[in-house]
Amino acid sequence: MTLHTFKKLETIQKLISEKAYEKAEKKLKNALKKLPSAKEDQAYIFHTAGMYYLQQEDYTTADTWLLKAWELKVLPESTQLYLMQTLAGLRMQAEKYTEAIPFYEAWIEQVEAPPEGIYLGLGAAYFYTDRYDDTVSLMNTALNKFPKKEALWQLLLASYYEVNDLSKAAKTLARMLRHWPNKQKYWQQLASIHLELGAHEDCLEIMQAGIANSTLSGDTAIRQYVYTLYEKHLPYKAAVVLEHAIETGIAEKNRENYELLSSMYQEGRDREKAIRALKQASNFSEDGRHDLNIAQLYFEQDGKLKQVITYAKRAIEKGVKQEGNAHMLIAVAYAELNQPDAARPHLKAAAEFKETRKSANQWLQSLEE
Repeated sequence: MTLHTFKKLETIQKLISEKAYEKAEKKLKNALKKLPSAKEDQAYIFHTAGMYYLQQEDYTTADTWLLKAWELKVLPESTQLYLMQTLAGLRMQAEKYTEAIPFYEAWIEQVEAPPEGIYLGLGAAYFYTDRYDDTVSLMNTALNKFPKKEALWQLLLASYYEVNDLSKAAKTLARMLRHWPNKQKYWQQLASIHLELGAHEDCLEIMQAGIANSTLSGDTAIRQYVYTLYEKHLPYKAAVVLEHAIETGIAEKNRENYELLSSMYQEGRDREKAIRALKQASNFSEDGRHDLNIAQLYFEQDGKLKQVITYAKRAIEKGVKQEGNAHMLIAVAYAELNQPDAARPHLKAAAEFKETRKSANQWLQSLEE
């Protein structure tokens, strides 16, 4: 670079450092209009213009001048590499991923040991242009050099998800957990993948491992797993898993878990186990709601009318809000047992409630006929 150009750019840089941007830009534009003949001088002027507009967040103009500086290929190697990285980054920012790729690839070809950021940038460009195989290959290369760089692992994992290679995604997550055993989301993702693959026992083992090292909350993890099984139309499997978790202390013995257990068994068409879970839930509640539900479940079974009466009465004693429904269940159960006299007082009681008045009166009328 000639001394004349050096002094001109030094003045511009001084004005920029003093935040005299209007004066700096005026001199910069003048320099761009009256370019010297030497390519090196031109390159430095273009570079200064690009950096100025980059600082002003005028990325389009910055890109124009930085590209011109790079294309002359006369600046020091470190500056040329910086320009390539910046030009690639500007294209990534503008979502021009295909245009960013050549800059990143050229960077890697020229440097013996590229840094993590270059691999990540090129990998992202491949990823966003649906070149997932190239992303996988590049990330594996990068991870051999930077095995503990989490962003590289995340991009590799995302690529396996995109091509639906769940088996390799699971292996990748297992390797990630060796580096970051306390990352809750990785435990959850790994469990979800095994669930998607139909490996339910593996999924449960992963949940238990995450709970054992205190990364996953027992209740939260197990309930999430149970809901996922339910969404996959496996309610009975969900119930078995939850019951095992409760019995072994992984999940808490509380009203919410027993209610969920009962619901899963009901969906799985096992009323006896659903009733058993509701009986446990009722130990944590005094509002009679669970007792009424138990009575209703017994009513749906043959030969359980005495149990219907017992639990519906218990619900009333506890002050259940749906008292009319409880009286109706008792009355119908007595009627089915051919005990109309025992049924009448409960029908009269049910008739006092709006939601059961019509049915109760109809039953009373039929008993009088």
